Amino acid sequence: MPRHLPICVLCDDGYAMHCGAMLASLLTHCGDDVEVEVHILDDGVSSANRERLASLSSICPFRLSFHSLSALPVPLGPATKDWPLTLYQRLRLPSLLPDLDRVLLLDADMIVLEDLAEVFETPLNGAWLAAVPDARSLHNRQRLNLKTEYVNFGLQVIDLKALREYQAENLLLQTLEQRCNDLKYMDQDVLNIALAGHIAILPLRWNSQFIDDRYSSRQTEHFKHPAVIHYVTNEKPWLPLSSIPRRDYYRHYLAMTPWFDEWKQQVSRELKTWKPWKRYLRRFFRQEFQFHLIDKGRGRYVRILGITFLRDQQAEN
Repeated sequence: MPRHLPICVLCDDGYAMHCGAMLASLLTHCGDDVEVEVHILDDGVSSANRERLASLSSICPFRLSFHSLSALPVPLGPATKDWPLTLYQRLRLPSLLPDLDRVLLLDADMIVLEDLAEVFETPLNGAWLAAVPDARSLHNRQRLNLKTEYVNFGLQVIDLKALREYQAENLLLQTLEQRCNDLKYMDQDVLNIALAGHIAILPLRWNSQFIDDRYSSRQTEHFKHPAVIHYVTNEKPWLPLSSIPRRDYYRHYLAMTPWFDEWKQQVSRELKTWKPWKRYLRRFFRQEFQFHLIDKGRGRYVRILGITFLRDQQAEN
């Protein structure tokens, strides 16, 4: 009997290529008995990019549907320079996907290396969703005064039926309004505040995050053998001169998509400008000369020219 795997991802034209790489990796690793159903929360995906996304069925057949966000009022909440306000629309999933009882929500800046049907079928045992702890969980718990684990929104197994039953969508939108002055990570903060106590914890390998050598170890099992890689920082694998670890996974799966030649041409053009080199030098000095002797209890850390001279035990990995 086929196994049903409904996926949901928020996407606009700027992230269509990255969503394509993520879907290519997902489709490559899904089992023969898995029927993939992809729901795109459409924040302005062009018809050309819709066709490109649909063409990935050559890797593995799947069903694709788009849910336009253009007609929906945007929930009121703080904006950031890095993320669009439409991220808050993910708080409306129970009403946006009324025909689904459970869904696997993914960020577009991920690469999948195992069959996601396994994590989708995780027993929730009464929890409303399951997710992986954030790479800076302790810091974010302290910031929001949470007593429970702070999870990352990049991959979630969501019980939509339970959220509807307990009217959690209203709770999420009310929390957004009430706590808008406290929010740094937008909908992710709202989720952790409003659903505290109703979140099950998944193994780290299902959302393997790496910030830098100060916060994250490259020796952990989830870093070396991830099921899903999540590129959580601004240093993305598609940028020219990117030094982010595990970037080759992204480029491998991007090569399976219709965007690959276009990306190579774009990188070639950008390398002829000063912008990527400036970003590279700024990143080099920031990473190779780090001094954090007193940092809100997270320990001392001194790194010079790639050599770590002092590193206290870190609470976050």
